[in-house]
Amino acid sequence: MAALASLAAGLVLVGCSSGSGDALGQGTVLHPSWSPDGKRIVFAFATDRGSEVSVELVDLKTGHMMRLTPKGERAFDPSWSPDGRLIAFHELSSDAPVPLADLYVMDAEGRNTKRIAREARDAAWSPDGRLVFWEEDYGEPDELRVVRNDGRLQQTIRLRRRFHLRFPFWAPDGKRVAFSANGGSGPTYVTTSAGKVRLLARSPIAGGAWSPDWNWVAYVNRKNNDLYVARFPFAHARRLTSTKEIESSPSWSRDERRLAFTQAPTDGDGSSLYIITVDGTGMRRVVG
Repeated sequence: MAALASLAAGLVLVGCSSGSGDALGQGTVLHPSWSPDGKRIVFAFATDRGSEVSVELVDLKTGHMMRLTPKGERAFDPSWSPDGRLIAFHELSSDAPVPLADLYVMDAEGRNTKRIAREARDAAWSPDGRLVFWEEDYGEPDELRVVRNDGRLQQTIRLRRRFHLRFPFWAPDGKRVAFSANGGSGPTYVTTSAGKVRLLARSPIAGGAWSPDWNWVAYVNRKNNDLYVARFPFAHARRLTSTKEIESSPSWSRDERRLAFTQAPTDGDGSSLYIITVDGTGMRRVVG
């Protein structure tokens, strides 16, 4: 369960129902991701004991939810392709001595699931529909793999030294990839396809999210657990929430006008998934 243990904390849901008619029950929501049209959000739901993790979809207009992965699996970290046709997600391998996360894609209705990479971590879509992820190989410099959505390897980006990278994400031009160093707690760097690296920001983005155009950063201030947005590089911060609860896992809508995030009280009992506009208005609960 090491891969699941490393995921960001989400929120607890009680008594919610999926489109299959099954109650979600009590558990944790992780990593919400907007559909490109802004009408749906996909997220991972972990049962109370973490023995099962499913990918769920919620329609923002109707509130209808649909489970996209079969029962008994441990699927997490879903994300939409730029054209909205596919959803990528990770799943813990059941045939390995130590649980390892493989990378899958499926269509937006949860059909035609295909494994496209083994032992893949932190996959992210490029603007033109490719996926980048990393494979951990101790003793060697970090490598980023770029694959097409059918699993064909397009490129291996070999960095020139070890960064212990996490959370890669693409530049708007689709030619560069940024990442956080030191397991997500260090500075943010950007690399070219040749592996040439330069510093992008001294602040980490673990638990935060860059806007698609790289002009804004959404993050949670751990001093007060509220949600903020800031102009890159972390200038002119704007506080969006002011609550006693704990916000986490912000996710940008494609038009950069709204954010989805999770909110949990400090006692961890009865939390919700919210959306809010980037000016701090229009906050509403979606699930929970």
